[in-house]
Amino acid sequence: MLELDRKPLSVIQADASLFAGRLGIDIETDFGAIALDNIPVPDVSDFTALLDYRIRIPNCHEYNYEDPLLRPWFSTEMGYSDVNRLDTSLRLRDDRLLSVTIDLSTSETEGSLPQNLRGSLLANCSPVDSTQLLTFSGPIPIRFAESYLPILGLPSLPSNATLKHVTSAFGKPDHTGGSANSKHGSVPAWIRYTLPSCYLRFQIEGELISIFTIMSLSDPPCDLL
Repeated sequence: MLELDRKPLSVIQADASLFAGRLGIDIETDFGAIALDNIPVPDVSDFTALLDYRIRIPNCHEYNYEDPLLRPWFSTEMGYSDVNRLDTSLRLRDDRLLSVTIDLSTSETEGSLPQNLRGSLLANCSPVDSTQLLTFSGPIPIRFAESYLPILGLPSLPSNATLKHVTSAFGKPDHTGGSANSKHGSVPAWIRYTLPSCYLRFQIEGELISIFTIMSLSDPPCDLL
């Protein structure tokens, strides 16, 4: 049972997904759809590391996120809110069900948007699949390449991948770029491949790869990420 601003909600279905060190939970209730995303969790690609895990963030705006743009957020059918305080406990029941206890407050002050969510639920575990990878379109730390690229049938790369690792696996890149004097500001060096399933872009810092981006072929590639 959940409470939204102290009003009880009945959970019809909930699904949990792990992606690049963040947990998302989509909840269908008798009130409507609710979503909680970007809960920071360990760097894992499956749910087995969440046998018993708790994350407490007294002030989400002061938390040291790897990417400050990916802070926890909460939404209902009335709109989106930044999460201000978060206390979440996770316990894996088996390989398909995740027990979740939530206690959060948002930074909203408008009366029309919820300010608190608390309670517990059981969520179905949804593993990362090719659809999720092709629709994310954001930068992913290179340490996830070893587990994510094979999902698309692509060669795996180690967490300490260098430019040599990439060119050995994928060959000569189709496009290169990056400039300190770009009209968009400083853009780190990058290389990009046009593959049968996607565009694949790697950002380079020295000889090391820092992040990679998977982009759908249905959209023009973006080289500013």
